[in-house]
Order: sequence, then structure tokens, then C-alpha cells
Amino acid sequence: MRVIHISDCHLFGDENESFRGVNPKENLLRVLEDAVQHIRPTDHLVITGDIAQDESRGTYIALRDMLSTWPTPVHVLPGNHDTPEYLREVFPSSSAVITSGFSLRL
Repeated sequence: MRVIHISDCHLFGDENESFRGVNPKENLLRVLEDAVQHIRPTDHLVITGDIAQDESRGTYIALRDMLSTWPTPVHVLPGNHDTPEYLREVFPSSSAVITSGFSLRL
């Protein structure tokens, strides 16, 4: 089984925000594109916290939009900057609630 694990994206709801001089959305999109080109085929994508830097609902909407065409199951585990309630709201078809977060299917 092949798994891609991405951690600490520190995304913002505002796609123009930067974190330590880097635009997190652009950075994540580059990582995902690189994974598609060089690592596939994969079985799962795991994204662990901190997904959000700003803890806003818009951050998880942005993540959902970025992953909308991802070809494998996606699993998300929130970190200390994340709001699990927003993740559940934005991804209502989450497949399983687990101790430190939850897993979702897109």
C-alpha cells in the first residue's frame, strides 16, 4: 500500500495570506501536483494538522476545493490550530470519527 502523508499546511481562508513568507495554498498545490507526477499510483492521501493557521471555516472550504479531484481516498487529522467542527461541517460525508480527528471521503 502506498500512502502520501502531508503535514502542517498552515492554510488560510484568504488565499493571499502568507505564513513565514510562503503562500501555503500555492505550496500545497505544488506538493499535490508533484505527488501526482512523481509518486503515483497511491492508495491514500493523509493530511495531518496543522491544516489551518487561522482556524477559519474558509480554510477547510479551500482545502475541499483543492482536493475535489484527488483520485484516492483522503484522510484528515486536525492539529492544534484546527477546528474539527468546521472540518465536519465542510466535509459532511466524513467516513469515520477517530480520537484525534477524523477521516473523510471526497
